[in-house]
Amino acid sequence: MNDRETTGGGSRLDREDAAVLARWLWPLFWLIVPGTIAGLMSDDTLSAYWPGLVIPGEILGFLCTVAYGLFLLKLAGVNERYRTAGICVLVSIVVSTPVTLLADGAGWTLAVLLPMAVVAL
Repeated sequence: MNDRETTGGGSRLDREDAAVLARWLWPLFWLIVPGTIAGLMSDDTLSAYWPGLVIPGEILGFLCTVAYGLFLLKLAGVNERYRTAGICVLVSIVVSTPVTLLADGAGWTLAVLLPMAVVAL
């Protein structure tokens, strides 16, 4: 029997995969806290009272999303789907950042930048 014997339709993790998951899932879990705080800081209702929190909230949200994508890429050795998820998160950041920076109430920005991002891929 090998370390990845199949039991009941699923596969058991070997020791190396378990070590990688133990190393990266905990920081990935705790990344939820600053991501939630960033979402609150850039919320429309809160920004009406404290407009100075919007830009730091957007920056914190950007950094949390990039870190989330990179953590998922680090987990690609365990399962290839983590790699796909990490790439999708990083592509979404690449697409949404120009929209966020250029959006001043104009809906045409997304209509122009989204096809350009698809062509660039």
